[in-house]
Amino acid sequence: MKSVIITGSSTGIGYATCEIFIKKGFLVFGSVRNKRDSDRLKNSFGTKFIPLIFDITNQKEVFKSKDIIESEMKGMTISALVNNAGIAVTGPISYINPEKIRKQFEVNILGVVNSTQAFLPFLGTDKSNKGKSGKIINISSVAGKIASPFAGPYCMSKFALEALSDSLRQELLIHNIDVIVVGPGPTQSHIWGKEENFELSEYADTEYKDSILQLKKIMNQISERAYPAKKVAELIYKITVKRKPKTRYTITPNKILNWYLPLLIPKRILDRITSYILKIKS
Repeated sequence: MKSVIITGSSTGIGYATCEIFIKKGFLVFGSVRNKRDSDRLKNSFGTKFIPLIFDITNQKEVFKSKDIIESEMKGMTISALVNNAGIAVTGPISYINPEKIRKQFEVNILGVVNSTQAFLPFLGTDKSNKGKSGKIINISSVAGKIASPFAGPYCMSKFALEALSDSLRQELLIHNIDVIVVGPGPTQSHIWGKEENFELSEYADTEYKDSILQLKKIMNQISERAYPAKKVAELIYKITVKRKPKTRYTITPNKILNWYLPLLIPKRILDRITSYILKIKS
């Protein structure tokens, strides 16, 4: 039976990705952080879902979960590792607690390193496993290429994930393991579209007060137009079964406005447009 590993499977893109792979007949190993989510997903997905309970930042917990996969796979390779688990830390860089930035990188970068190092043997680095080499699909963001004010820590981590993916893809050519980046824009139930991740009241007494209020209004509007997580999950499935996928995919509503134009416009002009929209004035 074909199989995949999906981190951060309890909600949003992770949950939708588990759902589509199970419908396609895959065995899914999905990471969750607690037994409550483990039981909920087992009840939802049935016997084709096998929970892996760990905190992505805890290397020992992540590596311990290998025993469960080994017992199920019985010496066969896995089709893909989907590194989806992540958090969003927001706030003006001038004021944000550095510990929050550290936590952002521990989850979004070191967590990816932990899961990748743990599960690479199932993707083809262990030549005693039988089957084709698998793929690593890293879930980045539009914010992995286009940075925004007040989302600096999140954007920094996604820029880093893009670099990690490029380096890793080149290194794993020796094992015929491909690495692909998926960069979603605003997605329903995705961390980039959740208003609570833009709860910036602790900065209400700073010079950014008006800008933060404006940002929250915009985020509410964006979340209403966000893509269903299912669309991203469908793309992840297509990449997994595709023989020669591209190295990076962007999926976002209004792709011209949200992707192509910000990449083409000179940064000074983009700065002025952003400052006007968010009322960032001197």
